[in-house]
Formats: sequence, structure tokens, C-alpha cells
Amino acid sequence: MKQAVIVIEDNAFLAYELTEKMTESGFDPIGPFCTYEDALGAVADAPPSVLCVLDLDLGKEAPFGIARGDEGRRLLTLLESRHIPTVVYSAFSGQQPWLRELNGGVLVLDKLEPMQRVLDALRSLKGDVSAD
Repeated sequence: MKQAVIVIEDNAFLAYELTEKMTESGFDPIGPFCTYEDALGAVADAPPSVLCVLDLDLGKEAPFGIARGDEGRRLLTLLESRHIPTVVYSAFSGQQPWLRELNGGVLVLDKLEPMQRVLDALRSLKGDVSAD
């Protein structure tokens, strides 16, 4: 059975590339979800043992009253509460201290790193989920 992975990414090109690479590597991508509201729904409806790749900054699509970048913090907190292992793949990854406070098990990669690192990180998380 393929490992399901929620993809939360607002850049259409990167989202397409992520889902293609995941599929080629034996994962079952769900999404991509490019708005905060869609991502909330995806996380709320997530199947058991799902993983997630999260972009912290979903651009201008955050609801009124949520500052740019804060939607990623809120999503990361929700993912932690649902016990969904997460790879943060974001240009905001330099903010690692607060990432670890919100979700101690999160793996953080900068978007400048090769996509292969995302796949490797997902494989390591998949092993952690399988061990439970």
C-alpha cells in the first residue's frame, strides 16, 4: 500500500513537481492544497497514518486577520495535534526555533535544497509511522 502524503503548497509549479516526484517514488500524494482553508479541510479529513509536506507561507490566501506566514504556524500546530508527521519545505525555514516549539518532530528543509531531500525525509517519516 502506498504511503499517503498531504501536499500543502501554493506554488503551482512546485506543487506539480512535488506530486509527480512523490508518485514516481511510490507515495500517494493528496492534493496539492494551495489555500489555508483548503489545507485545513485536508488535515481535518486526513486518513490515518498520513504524512504531510507543508509550505509555511501560502502567499496572499490567508484569511482576514491572519498575518502572512502565520497560516503555516497554525497548520503546523493542527498537524501536531492530529499526530501527522510533517516535512516543512519552505523559504521560511530559517525560523526553525519556533518550528520546533510547535512541533518537535518536524523535519525542516529549505526550498533551495533539492527535492530529493524531501523524498528522503518522507521515507524517514514513513519508517517512523510504520514502527508505531
